[in-house]
Amino acid sequence: MADEFGETIYLVRMRGRIISLAGYAKPLEAEGLHPGNAFPIHASAAGKILWSHQPADKIDAELLRPHVKFQDNTHVDPEEIRADLKEARERGFGVHDEEWNKGVFTMALPVFLNRTTPILALGVIASKTRFFERFSRENVFARLSALREKTEALLSED
Repeated sequence: MADEFGETIYLVRMRGRIISLAGYAKPLEAEGLHPGNAFPIHASAAGKILWSHQPADKIDAELLRPHVKFQDNTHVDPEEIRADLKEARERGFGVHDEEWNKGVFTMALPVFLNRTTPILALGVIASKTRFFERFSRENVFARLSALREKTEALLSED
């Protein structure tokens, strides 16, 4: 899939309140971006989609923490973050649109593994300009959804 996109595909895992990188694949024929090692609730696609499925009391506790304003469009107000989580859950994916890094776009989908609350998220990270010259958000969502199904089938096998 990284080669199909020409961009990096990554998998993250949520343990408690921490979301960390579980693995990633860069494309063979292009220079993909590294997804990083931190995925905060307010400035990462994976953070938004995983937190959007958490219980309200856990979200409330996380929103009491201070949040860094990485870019001008990074939301740090708890009510703005809450609205971002609601939007991510309703559409089925989280987005980072230059909220942490200028020129970077990321989309992440939850991976449920037969659970009601996901602990994994699957995403793609890319140079925003280069990526949208080739793909629409709908196309990215469809491709990531297909990969998520394969991932869930593979990880659900005993």
